Amino acid sequence: MGGAADFTLPSLVAGGSGVVIGLGNIVPKLCVRVFDLWKAGQWKEAQRVQAILSEADLAVLEGGVTGTKSGLQSWFGYGGRPRLPLPEASEKEAAKFRKILAGAVTLESGLQNRMDTVLNAFEGRP
Repeated sequence: MGGAADFTLPSLVAGGSGVVIGLGNIVPKLCVRVFDLWKAGQWKEAQRVQAILSEADLAVLEGGVTGTKSGLQSWFGYGGRPRLPLPEASEKEAAKFRKILAGAVTLESGLQNRMDTVLNAFEGRP
């Protein structure tokens, strides 16, 4: 089992059964998407999504709890500051974490929009 999002696809290819990753707190659907694509045999698409996850994982790996909470706060409006003694992200760090996470959050948002469209059609909603 892998412990960083940038190891998701390599872990699965090597016989792993899953991952426990901090980035799943920010873009959970995107993390699951890599697994689903791999399981379906869609290797190229899985690699493309994995590349975006790997880039975004830098914010979580570099920033730890502070980076994760900063990313949640800047993109979704919740997360707040970490518990003491961990520091709050400076404005410069928060901007850096937001920028690093942009691709993954944007892609996850697209997945959610497509999922909402399918669910609405399935449930007969306009």
